[in-house]
Amino acid sequence: MRVTQAVALAGLLVLLSLACGAGQAGQSKPGALRVTSTLTQVSALIRAVGGERVQLTPLLGPNTDPHQYELKPEQVTQLARSAAVFESGAGADKWLDRGLAAAGETVHAVDLAKHVHLRSGNAGEGGQDPHWWYDVDNAKLAAAAISDELTRLDPAGRATYQRNAAALSDRLDAADRQIHTKLDPVPAPRRLFVANHDAFNYFLPRYGITLVGDIVPATDSIAAVRPADVARLVAAIRQDHVCAIFTETTIDPNLAAQIARESGARVFAGKLYGDALGEPGSPGGTLEGALSHNGAVMAEGFSSC
Repeated sequence: MRVTQAVALAGLLVLLSLACGAGQAGQSKPGALRVTSTLTQVSALIRAVGGERVQLTPLLGPNTDPHQYELKPEQVTQLARSAAVFESGAGADKWLDRGLAAAGETVHAVDLAKHVHLRSGNAGEGGQDPHWWYDVDNAKLAAAAISDELTRLDPAGRATYQRNAAALSDRLDAADRQIHTKLDPVPAPRRLFVANHDAFNYFLPRYGITLVGDIVPATDSIAAVRPADVARLVAAIRQDHVCAIFTETTIDPNLAAQIARESGARVFAGKLYGDALGEPGSPGGTLEGALSHNGAVMAEGFSSC
């Protein structure tokens, strides 16, 4: 009898755990607007603007490099079930195109790159740099576009979306001020930047930072690195007396360490959020948090030697 009761209790516990697990994984919100997002930066903006009125399914998780991503079959099904699919655009999530084609013509895609001010780049779509989200003004423009699109799909939520977008704008402005507070006291000649790849061209000019070079001299983190590129970067680091080489959370730091040994610089301990944001609750769990974190890391790195 005791054995039977124990087995029954164990079975009940398994069923309960499966039910709870399913609820957590699905994050179901009855009556919520179902949307899908690509890059973690886009997902963060939608969470901030949509709030509880939106059931968001992000295709990429935290710390996932978008350049190497391939859609899974179940994610294509998710695209077809969404009221809208928000993409970063400008080539950052080019892999989405095949998924949209497979999902069918009825899928409504929103390209946020069409709502921001793009810079030229050497590997983005149409020669444009896809990392627009690391400019505070672009992030606010994208948030406004998200608010407008969610309102079109869910008119009853207009006030909520507009209020959330305004609050996000305030937080982004606060992050911008905090970054200036950290970086402005650093003498301009010491704000010399070397990182894993060309992901920060929207961030650097805003805060008076000089780009010396990138280990991967392209906006695509998986572009080929030639020995001649490495030699040029080592020479530039030596010539400009660069203090620190910065690495990113999604990229292997081994090549950075090699260049540091050859150039006499050092790899700074703090990592930057580049192509992906971090886990929820981490310093880079939100876009404004990633911006503030990057500014603080750079300021400390520039002053570290």
